[in-house]
Amino acid sequence: MMQNIIITLMVCMATLSAAVVGADFIPYPMKARHWMIGKGRRGARPKALDDASSTVSTGFFEVARPVDMPSESKLICTAPLIRSFLFKDTGESDPSTSQFAPCTTEPFDRVVLRWRGTCSSRQFARISTLWMSGIELLRTSTPEFANEGGSWSVDKDVTRFTCLFKTVRKVALQLNNVLDVDYSGFFNISVYLDFYQTGTKRKYASPDLSVAPSHRIKAISLPNPKDGGYWFHLGGDNPQTISKEVVGIPRNPYRATIEICLSAHNDEESWYTNPPTDYANANNLTFGNGPFREVTVSIDGTFVGSVWPFPLVLPGSFDPMAWRPVLPIGTATLPSYDLDITPFVSLINDGNPHTITLTVVNSLSEWLVDANLHLWVDSKVGATRAGLISYNAPDFTPLDNSKFSGPNGDFYLSASRKYSFAGWVEDSKGNYTVCVSSLLTYSNALIMQGDYGYQSSDLTIAAQNQVLRYNDTLLIATYKTSSSFPFQIKCNQSDAANDSVNLNCAIAHGMTSDEFAIFEKGSFATSLNNTQLTSGQLTINSDNTVSGATGSLHQDYVYTGTSGCYQRAVSTSNSAIVQDSFSTVCKPCRD
Repeated sequence: MMQNIIITLMVCMATLSAAVVGADFIPYPMKARHWMIGKGRRGARPKALDDASSTVSTGFFEVARPVDMPSESKLICTAPLIRSFLFKDTGESDPSTSQFAPCTTEPFDRVVLRWRGTCSSRQFARISTLWMSGIELLRTSTPEFANEGGSWSVDKDVTRFTCLFKTVRKVALQLNNVLDVDYSGFFNISVYLDFYQTGTKRKYASPDLSVAPSHRIKAISLPNPKDGGYWFHLGGDNPQTISKEVVGIPRNPYRATIEICLSAHNDEESWYTNPPTDYANANNLTFGNGPFREVTVSIDGTFVGSVWPFPLVLPGSFDPMAWRPVLPIGTATLPSYDLDITPFVSLINDGNPHTITLTVVNSLSEWLVDANLHLWVDSKVGATRAGLISYNAPDFTPLDNSKFSGPNGDFYLSASRKYSFAGWVEDSKGNYTVCVSSLLTYSNALIMQGDYGYQSSDLTIAAQNQVLRYNDTLLIATYKTSSSFPFQIKCNQSDAANDSVNLNCAIAHGMTSDEFAIFEKGSFATSLNNTQLTSGQLTINSDNTVSGATGSLHQDYVYTGTSGCYQRAVSTSNSAIVQDSFSTVCKPCRD
């Protein structure tokens, strides 16, 4: 069905006018180094036009469910982290730093991070990250701003980091910005933490990673924020693998997870559309390595899990006119990825330092990566006892069926990986066994025909994860998640008047997930279906200036859960919202 929608969108695009809409529009919609390649000047990124016709600043936003806040919630206090810091020509300079101090001694059970940002004028989309004691709290992308600049905001539930908010901490915010004649926008950023009493008790007995705050968190990042932040740089001239020795791991953990934080940049920004290396070499391209990436984690050389990341579309990618004012899925709050490593507690509870290794398989330049090690500890024992029961992590090889001749080619890639681990842990409450299993699947069809005149990609990444907890006689907790990341794009390039080029693109991408848990004190379930459909046209002149741009978007966001429901539908056309509706009424049956 999604494919039929894309075809319809492409037909509709043929009727769009080539009149200039927001002619100060900056970027090449296809990120030309990835798509419209090989035709000399048409492989360059177009310059922006000097146009002052748009004078109203834009308020950008990502469609998402508001932070869950019961009506009886009470705001206790607000702690400022960053106060109106100006990011001008910051480049790779040190991040802005400040000090967090607890603002209350009262008990709290909900913490919300509030990010408020503005941009003065035209500027590219930039990645920004906030750390506390080297532990990543938020990674976000700025919008891609036109002449008039604009604003955007992010609210994120950071209750899972509660253990950090009880003592004085160092805060660092990195936003690498570059100013020049065309891109003169600077950013003004403020960040706060709001502490609440909600009057409701969370399901802390649940194995759900997002609602059970850990007791300790260890940073898997650079030791200081010099030279551009705490994150590691992987790929390209940097290694694909980094190892961090983690010290001070307590001896009494009964549960452990690793939260992976990452973003792809430069030749990897649209890694999921990269062609194979042999094609890249034959066509004199600077990128390749194919469209498959895997992020693996090991402890002291033992593989403990992996993720196949979400194909993030940044606000300046492919068709930037489509991302105004609604941002691409996952850009205001970039997703992080949790791996339950409880079966491996026996590897880390001996009081010694341990080496955690992160690898981005097939990476070019560059990936920014760090991680947080979350630990749940039993204060009633000096040390937990633990052991590994079973380990099953077979190697796998993606299946590649590709052929090409010159710039034209058909590239098909698929992969599947399954692994499972089991381990036992004994704490003050007894002895129990934890079983973790994951199934990851990947399929991608990348087509380039007509000497770059037509390109398409049809990608799906899916994951199924399960955590089971047993005691000696019965299953006492179950936690299951499934997710799917579909991404489709179809683009046509055609010659236009006065040696210009028209680019028409249609995109369909999304994020779906289901979550289910049964535990001793109850159960819960959630379901999310979040999709965006976009179409647009860009006219590029022979001097690489933009003389015409259009873009439209439709997004459906549907969340259903035992704690409530939220649906929102938004449509835009040429930077204007033409439809926006939402509902919090749960619909028990849907088509």
